[in-house]
Amino acid sequence: MKEVSQTLRYRALPHEVYQVVADFDRYPEFMSDHQAAQIIARSDRIVEVRFTIVIVKAFDFEVVHTMDPGRSIDWVHRKGPFKHCEGGWHFAPSADGLETDVRYRIAVDPGFFIPGFIVKSLIEGTLPRTLNTFKGRVEALCGR
Repeated sequence: MKEVSQTLRYRALPHEVYQVVADFDRYPEFMSDHQAAQIIARSDRIVEVRFTIVIVKAFDFEVVHTMDPGRSIDWVHRKGPFKHCEGGWHFAPSADGLETDVRYRIAVDPGFFIPGFIVKSLIEGTLPRTLNTFKGRVEALCGR
């Protein structure tokens, strides 16, 4: 399984970043590869979502999110094109308390042979794009 992570500072408070990342229904509004998002089930700390994502072709991807409000959102795929895929968001306040260090992690095992350098390239390309897209969304909504 290939795993990568990256951290980026957002000009927003941890609870503000968390609220944007946890607003799964709105992903298609600003994530160009997300065609649809549907909440399947929700409880206090668990949110199951079905995303329709377009990467070359459209496919459904069901994800179970474990929520820790204001601190983290971890996820694991339940159904989709990969043998295993998981990741998470972690939100830590900056030293001055005015910004948030956002770490995003993703690990993928496609379940079939793909040269490691291709898998690594795909997920390393996805990581900065995802972080920067959410950064733009958070900072636009939070007015900073």
